[in-house]
Amino acid sequence: MPEELCYDHARYLQAKRSVDDRSLNQHVLETLRYRLDGREGLRVLEIGGGTGSMVQRVLDWNLVPGADYTLVDVDPEAIDSVDALLLADARSAGLSLNLVKADVIEFLATAPGHYDLVIANAVLDLLDVPRVLSALQRACQPDALLWFTINFDGDSWLLPEHSGDSEILLAYHQSMNRLPRRRHAGRALMQALGEAGACLLASGSSDWLVHALDGEYLEDEEYFLHHIIYTIDCELRSSPPIAQDDFATWIDSRHRSVDNAELIYMAHQLDVLATILPASEEP
Repeated sequence: MPEELCYDHARYLQAKRSVDDRSLNQHVLETLRYRLDGREGLRVLEIGGGTGSMVQRVLDWNLVPGADYTLVDVDPEAIDSVDALLLADARSAGLSLNLVKADVIEFLATAPGHYDLVIANAVLDLLDVPRVLSALQRACQPDALLWFTINFDGDSWLLPEHSGDSEILLAYHQSMNRLPRRRHAGRALMQALGEAGACLLASGSSDWLVHALDGEYLEDEEYFLHHIIYTIDCELRSSPPIAQDDFATWIDSRHRSVDNAELIYMAHQLDVLATILPASEEP
């Protein structure tokens, strides 16, 4: 990453909001709207809610009016970065927003068992999904909805093409297969939902596609792209799949292409909506 930019996870989460906005699957979203129609006073749980981007969407789209909304994230930096204006907007909309700094599995172990809707955006590829689903069966109502979005599923691409792309991106994708992470998290999630007895209601692609418009990136997406290159650098620099000098040249060239508004980035992801069945009771 250019020296004048400092990596900041909270800023990255904010920077990718506009990317996610474009990418969220509209069929899945409209199915969720249909399922929520007429339901009020819901109890909502968001897993890995970060800086509150999904909360803002829920407010903007009036998805769960008057809900009791609990946002859980293990990263205190992200929780502390939730904008005061968002908290004020939630209060004004009658949304009771509770921010919890905790590991999701530990939180679910003592959760009250009454959630009607569970949201997880761009986070399940970092978690042990079967454990999460098992814990959710105990923490949710029998007809609870699961809205799981931006689940990475195997591939990403950078344009214009550059020498070393195939080796570097392959190594980067393979690095994601360190448990509980999975490179094909999207399809693994759909399989895990079936194994957990959940009923799939809707699914669809939610691919990221980022490029400049009229010579400029939207919002803070230039920073978002620098972060993607920075992440690849951090993941592979100790043992790059090509010569160390060539790898450093590749990283520098990719950062320059962002500075010049030339880089195009794509990543394949999936959204799903499902209902969860309660955990079987002991006889």
